[in-house]
Amino acid sequence: MAKFLCNYVNGKWVETGRTFANINPGNGSKVCDVSEADQDTVDQAVKGARAAIAGEWGRMSTVDRSALLHKVADRMKACFDDFLEAEIADTGKSYPLVTADEVGDPQDLDLWLHVNGDACRQATPGP
Repeated sequence: MAKFLCNYVNGKWVETGRTFANINPGNGSKVCDVSEADQDTVDQAVKGARAAIAGEWGRMSTVDRSALLHKVADRMKACFDDFLEAEIADTGKSYPLVTADEVGDPQDLDLWLHVNGDACRQATPGP
């Protein structure tokens, strides 16, 4: 598991200079250090999101957007055990509780994709 987490803003990992320790509430152990987002980092992220909507992402057809989200879900499925490990460390919950309350199982991504597909079909089509 990572020992240090940065903010991911506009396709880049961003360190702000301020960090905090992410502590497992179940056992008090330090999970990792996390770069604390400051106002400038948040502003950059908002600007980046707005630029994405005004740019390629916003111009992308709903079919292409859906295909891209399917690729994201496939990658998430491939790394599912890593997600579980991180969530267990972050929340201090046991495996059964994390799978029931937080992460679910890989098949939950299929439901997410189904809902995404419905949303894409109902959305105003792109070019």
